[in-house]
Amino acid sequence: MRKTIRKVIMLMLLLVLLLVWTSFLYFKEVRSPPYEYPSSDSEVIKPGENEDENITLAEASPYPIIFVHGWMGKSIDYLEYEVKLEREGVAIARGLIDRYSNEAICPEKWPVGISVSSEYYYTDNLNRGIEDYAKELDHAVRLVMNCTGSDKVILIGHSMGGLVSRKYMVDYGNEHVEKLITLATPHYGFNSFTRTEIILMAIRLFTGREKEVDQMRPGSDFLNQLDKDDTSNRDRIVSIGTYNFANESVSFGLAILDPKGIDYEKSFFSNSDVIVKLDSTKLAGAKYYQIEGCSHTELLDFRKSYPKGPISNPNTCPDAYNIVKKEILIIQPESSE
Repeated sequence: MRKTIRKVIMLMLLLVLLLVWTSFLYFKEVRSPPYEYPSSDSEVIKPGENEDENITLAEASPYPIIFVHGWMGKSIDYLEYEVKLEREGVAIARGLIDRYSNEAICPEKWPVGISVSSEYYYTDNLNRGIEDYAKELDHAVRLVMNCTGSDKVILIGHSMGGLVSRKYMVDYGNEHVEKLITLATPHYGFNSFTRTEIILMAIRLFTGREKEVDQMRPGSDFLNQLDKDDTSNRDRIVSIGTYNFANESVSFGLAILDPKGIDYEKSFFSNSDVIVKLDSTKLAGAKYYQIEGCSHTELLDFRKSYPKGPISNPNTCPDAYNIVKKEILIIQPESSE
């Protein structure tokens, strides 16, 4: 009995110490100068306001579609998207593509207008980098092209999936991507608060996936190099970012608690989906849409703050879905060359 009580007391003391330590790191991080994201001259397109109406849409997707999940995500994350696209006649859902699929033999010839979900997390590549996940995506793309006969695909990447897709285009398949659509992707890194050792400690402890998170730090060597390497691809990239006004009230509350130490307009909640700031989703040279009211992920689906739900769910965030659907169906004008 005494041993049990002693263990409980020790656990409580550890929790108190952890709380004090994380609070110190939190305020240290918030007080530090905010990261200055690179400027972008991309026009901000908002649904129903300044969209280009002089476009031609196909009846169905002219290319196979591959969904690329985000950090700690799974291929099933895009199930709702695949189902909705199929119901509306945009693409035929074909399920999961992974490294264990036989790329040499297709069970049947697939129609070009299909959608599949890719997987890049495996037990033998945990704590590897985004470049390793891009290699896994290359396998999926080659399989889809082999089974459909198409020489190009459309990639749709949520969060880190957008970075994996960009890295794939640089290293493997620049000529095989007709278009890349990114949803809430941290092109220039995630929010400053999520950069603290608090988050990294949890990642090391529970997942072992540290490298990819370090690569998504604002100003990381990986992001800087990727930004230099894929500039020629920007005309084929569409980025969608989201934010919510509820974040502003949270940031303002922090400023009231510590008015001298916090610039709430630059705090980690301001102009963001909590995980990614709008400035980070706005990739220079890429087509850029901005929507309001959707959360970054199902894990942060705060219904009161984000009445429209996660950006990766077409039923709770219809603005993002409608943009994705339109961009899939846009027929690019033929080159005059």
